[in-house]
Amino acid sequence: MLAAKPQAVFDVTNQSDFYRNTRELKGFIMKQLFCLFSILLSVQCFSQKNKSTVTADIKGLGEDTLYILYYPLANIDSLKRDTITARNDRFTYVLPINEPAALAIMPKKSFFRRKGGRLYMPSTKFMELFLSPGEEIKIKGELTEYYLNFSMRGSKVNEQMGGFRKRFEQPATEAVRVELQLDSLSAIKADKEAIAKLGDIRGKLFNEIMRSKTHYIQQHLDDDLAAYQLTRLPLETFAQYYPKLTSRVREGMFGEVLKHTYKNFLNYSAASKAEKELIKGAVAPNFSLTTIEGKAFSLEQLRGKLIVLEFWGSWCGPCIQEFPKLKSTYEQYKTSVSFVGIACEEQEESWKKAVTKHGLSWTQLLNSATNDVSVQYGVKAFPTKIIIDQELKVVGRFVGATDEFYLVLKELAK
Repeated sequence: MLAAKPQAVFDVTNQSDFYRNTRELKGFIMKQLFCLFSILLSVQCFSQKNKSTVTADIKGLGEDTLYILYYPLANIDSLKRDTITARNDRFTYVLPINEPAALAIMPKKSFFRRKGGRLYMPSTKFMELFLSPGEEIKIKGELTEYYLNFSMRGSKVNEQMGGFRKRFEQPATEAVRVELQLDSLSAIKADKEAIAKLGDIRGKLFNEIMRSKTHYIQQHLDDDLAAYQLTRLPLETFAQYYPKLTSRVREGMFGEVLKHTYKNFLNYSAASKAEKELIKGAVAPNFSLTTIEGKAFSLEQLRGKLIVLEFWGSWCGPCIQEFPKLKSTYEQYKTSVSFVGIACEEQEESWKKAVTKHGLSWTQLLNSATNDVSVQYGVKAFPTKIIIDQELKVVGRFVGATDEFYLVLKELAK
């Protein structure tokens, strides 16, 4: 399994779930679920900001923990987390904000645990809404095994959300059932034909959902909700309809989210181009970053040595799982091979903690948003390792924790 580059903040499915585009798939919730914490809001904070309130009555919710993710629409990267508790199907959440924000509210009982132990949250079972300073939103709904049905009273964009979700309720719910069936069949190593058949069904359901969403956007190009939902679709689809949105929408409440997604599209396009061009024998692009010790680093300084560029992230499960094997390989070849780790889509603090926690003793760099090395090297999924020879030419690209990388490195290091 790979971890793909993040994009949609509230896309909490993983690669085998609803959103298939490699730049959009973040599995973001897999990165966040194990570090959720309550944010304490002081009296001073309340006095300085406008209180916005969400009140909900959700049948079937009962007594449950609710995980909340939110970010200001003007700064999609400023994600924050909180937790609250529902009592007797009800909860009230007060958020002091000075600017419009997007929220995702996820009941703990909405998560499924896969046979392998990983958590799975389908997009059918969490609430997504938008808050303006001082706004009051009332939610009424019902939580069932595969679907959280809800309607909202408040701003126009929130009231539209329920109707939008209804358009693809049936295929989305069925897709969850199929996903869980596939998980069960894979766990017992069922015959490939049965798994392939279910995979085909799942693919058709995804396509039906995508057609429904795309049709809504086509019919509502002057609609703020359609603009936001467009940012949740594959980047190729986003690029097709983004120019067709009215100027009011492009400059409206989701203007910064649209700009953020457009930037991702440009990076995705550049990465795709680099991926095609950086084949065996191509000259590896030079780059300069700073090591974890604060020293200047450039690829050029390693000329004359065999090099391994390892693109990873602390949020990437497959990357973390591969570290033990990668560490033993480094110890075996460190006198003849220069290993360079490049952490991507990462905050400095979490990067440094991960390097220390996992004992990564080779050169460690933090990728830069302004000098994105992953884009230069066409990296669209993690982990990715690229071997570069002594003349700074590409030897090979290895996506995922593949045995091929270790076999090729062994031959080259002889």
